[in-house]
Amino acid sequence: MLVAAVQQAHGGDWSSSLAAQRGLAERAAGEGARVVVFPECAATGMATSRVAASAVAQSLEGPYVGALADLTASLGIAIVSNLYECPSGSPDGIWNTTVVVDHGVLLEHYRKVHLFDAQGHRESAVVDAGDPAQLLRHPVAIDDVSIGLLTCFDVRFGEAAVARARAGADLLVVTAAWVAGPTKSQQWDLLLRGRAVETGCFVAGAAQPGPMFAGGSALIDPYGTVLAGPLRDGVGLVIGDIDSDASAEARRATPTLVDRPCLNAK
Repeated sequence: MLVAAVQQAHGGDWSSSLAAQRGLAERAAGEGARVVVFPECAATGMATSRVAASAVAQSLEGPYVGALADLTASLGIAIVSNLYECPSGSPDGIWNTTVVVDHGVLLEHYRKVHLFDAQGHRESAVVDAGDPAQLLRHPVAIDDVSIGLLTCFDVRFGEAAVARARAGADLLVVTAAWVAGPTKSQQWDLLLRGRAVETGCFVAGAAQPGPMFAGGSALIDPYGTVLAGPLRDGVGLVIGDIDSDASAEARRATPTLVDRPCLNAK
């Protein structure tokens, strides 16, 4: 199954961002991609206050997810994207939420668990943390590939990736707005490859480009080999073939998901 990781700069508001996403999704579909992954904050950009996040937040029944549903139905693809979510009738809760939409249907949503309270940032002042129990849910299936969702800072936590893999993921999708800074590109590259090696999963990282963010959208195989990317600068996409059988074979060869006494102990 071909997967495209898209490096996209947000358009400032969801409708402008969607217009850019439509063109990129059409391009990816034209190159054979079955799944198209957009970055964290793809809909509206990164909010720096709860007031700003609240101003752009939508419910999962709102216009942005509805427009993604229409786009996936017209192109015959699945899309993974990210928005600030404020459920209908519950204005007190705001989450950084990644959605999976396929052929017009919202299949899954994941509220970011590990918030970016580091390096001078305090994401917990902007949004609420998602329930960690989400990481134990069975991953969503697209065709014969099971997809586990992670968002940006989540990728620094190996146990989150391991939980997704032990729940059955063949592919870890990481949506990110990876803030630029000294060595940040190298850290991103290393973390994507490390998560692949320790879980036996393919990894797709879709990131926002510079100058504020580090870019680096890439696809990694279960042995840590870079299949496509990293795309360092600008807007674009990288495409690679994701094979669930290859993930299973990597885990048979190196059964680290099974041989984990600290997690298997009663």
